Amino acid sequence: MKDIMKATDTFESRFPVNCYSIFPKTLVVAALVYAFSENWLLTIAGGVPAGLLLHFIPNAYDCKVRLEGSLLSFYFFRPWFRKEAYDLSKVDKAAIEPENAEQTLKEIWWRSDRLWPLGNSRLKLYRNNQVVYTLNFRTNPEDTRRLAELISLRFPTETHIVHP
Repeated sequence: MKDIMKATDTFESRFPVNCYSIFPKTLVVAALVYAFSENWLLTIAGGVPAGLLLHFIPNAYDCKVRLEGSLLSFYFFRPWFRKEAYDLSKVDKAAIEPENAEQTLKEIWWRSDRLWPLGNSRLKLYRNNQVVYTLNFRTNPEDTRRLAELISLRFPTETHIVHP
């Protein structure tokens, strides 16, 4: 138990897996523009920005998460490298609901290629048994589960949380 509690002092997630999908999306859109126009200038001027937008817009919640003591920080990559920090000592309860990709795939059949992600993990902060803030974010699923475990260690509850 002491090893787990020591691990809650500092935790940092890795880059989200889909950060690296920017290259194939950009190349595919640029190749499609070139196939229809056969013009390299149009491919560079239109295809590359369109491919980048195809990646940036739906992945706006990609971030790295850092937990230092009671300070939980989210470093969002897009649109302008913003940071959000929350002091967990000022709330009564915090809970992380990890994204359940399998459940989303069952409910939304056309999401199977994960080109346009719909679900995000959520951080909910409670004060006096009422939700005071909800934050959507996305990082690696393994890191999200580990972060949820660390948060649940700080705020033990009677209810058992089942993570996907």
